[in-house]
Amino acid sequence: MDEAASSLDDVIKPTLSLEDVNDLVSRLYNITAQSIKQLDSYDDQNFHIVAKSATSKRSEYVLKIINANDSKNEVLLDAQTQMMLQLIEKGFVCPNPIRLPTGEYMTLEPINGQKGCFNHMVRLLSYIPGMLYKSVDMTSDLCYHAGQHLGRMHMALKGFQHEGLNRPDFLWNLVNTHRLEKYVNVFSEERQKIILNFFIKMFKEKVIPKYPLLAKGAIHGDFNEFNILVAPKEVNSNIVTGKSGSCTYEICGILDFGDVQYNYYVFDAAIAIMYTMLQSQDPITAGGHVLAGYLSTFPLSELELDLIYYCIGARICQSLILGMYTYTLHPTNTYLLATQETGWKVLELLYSTSKEEIEKAWNKIVSSSC
Repeated sequence: MDEAASSLDDVIKPTLSLEDVNDLVSRLYNITAQSIKQLDSYDDQNFHIVAKSATSKRSEYVLKIINANDSKNEVLLDAQTQMMLQLIEKGFVCPNPIRLPTGEYMTLEPINGQKGCFNHMVRLLSYIPGMLYKSVDMTSDLCYHAGQHLGRMHMALKGFQHEGLNRPDFLWNLVNTHRLEKYVNVFSEERQKIILNFFIKMFKEKVIPKYPLLAKGAIHGDFNEFNILVAPKEVNSNIVTGKSGSCTYEICGILDFGDVQYNYYVFDAAIAIMYTMLQSQDPITAGGHVLAGYLSTFPLSELELDLIYYCIGARICQSLILGMYTYTLHPTNTYLLATQETGWKVLELLYSTSKEEIEKAWNKIVSSSC
């Protein structure tokens, strides 16, 4: 399957009503829902389910209805399941796949939608309580902790292999940055197109030739402000953040494994840095603290550190272009525009600030964190 195509024009997103979802969880999982709430989603449908219980114990789940295109890729969906299970085994908090009464982790169901009836994969996950990373102040300690958490994930996933992680045609894979060129004209302003083309060109010239020298492994692929959960830090908590200071929140869970892939670690680090920069009033400083936290738990070579600026720029271009283009196809889904305003501010900042100046600031933060 051409994942590039399925990421844009050909996506068939499910359109279940709350009543449909109620019937589905009852039929498939023998769950009687007390409440159902639809959650934001890019290509799929996600629902928060609170189950009725005869006891005081509250049982909560997330029901995921996968878009019809990805539903055809059972190997990828199994890779997502196995990665979550691996991380849970290693002590990380992420959604726990719930088995059907048949013992399977997912089932293919014919579902009616706006474009007709298509087969959609249905899966149930445990619900993780917490606040979104984007909803709290980006303190230096929290940024550091986010980077540290990603580095620990990479360490925990070393050696994890699954054929479903090989996704060369996935348009959200940074190796496909060059393929964004044909979508740049979704923006009408000439300066915006100049900046987008600059970072795409830099990625092609600086990063692609160095692929053979970069370390690879299983990565999350979308370590962003909507997929990181935080909770107030307990005063006597034993969770080590790696730094002392005024951190009032800490990472308590990671969501959404839809973009998992076998790829370069520096890509995942760049993605994490980029999304934190978008949430901060001081993007460069925040990005430096994420990098410092990451390097405290997972190493990057001098070459990878030299390339991370270009990777961050490429990811912002990816988010802006694919988000805007997909919005033109699905104009009622404003979630697709989540990074437009802040994304352009940070991309402009990267464009107008020299790479050397940014690296100098980051090196100072990393050195002071050691």
